[in-house]
Amino acid sequence: MHNCSILQEINYTNAEVITQMFEWFNRINLIWAFVILAVAHVALYFSLGNDRWFTLAVIASLVDTGVIAVVQAIGRNRNKETNE
Repeated sequence: MHNCSILQEINYTNAEVITQMFEWFNRINLIWAFVILAVAHVALYFSLGNDRWFTLAVIASLVDTGVIAVVQAIGRNRNKETNE
């Protein structure tokens, strides 16, 4: 019986996985991320019956998009350091 995980078969190192993750985050368009997250949050808070569903959805979407922007900034700084 073959007991290998997918990562063992592909043989990625941790650094390669992290680099690929940052590359994926850097491809995300922040405007579209905000729009998609806002729609998801509107659906969530409206379905929960919250009276302030719109305000909560906008705030949550801004926070989520801000986290994506920070990860993108970290990834870009990391790329600059490795290229120098």
